[in-house]
Amino acid sequence: MSKVIADSFGVDTYETLTGFKFICNMEKNVQEKEGKSFLFAYEESIGYLTGDFVRDKDAVISAMLIAEMAAYYHYNGLNLLQVLDDLYKKYGYYEEVQHSIYLEGAE
Repeated sequence: MSKVIADSFGVDTYETLTGFKFICNMEKNVQEKEGKSFLFAYEESIGYLTGDFVRDKDAVISAMLIAEMAAYYHYNGLNLLQVLDDLYKKYGYYEEVQHSIYLEGAE
């Protein structure tokens, strides 16, 4: 869903391996080599990163973003569930499933 939303605003998206070392390397390359601003990153294990001042997942920033969204939408007469429903209506419903594959190693 995030890619569809980003595309609708003309914002480039990038995919990398899971882990903030990979995300931060991508962030650095995008800023230095492409001259673009870094906005937001996340990984499948629910780690979020915004801005370039913390180079790892940071629950404080995530909590701040949620509080800021809640305050903004409350001021505009909405709650976060209403906004999420509006996003679903506009961009569609998405579901992701993670599958783990276990392989035996050499003995």
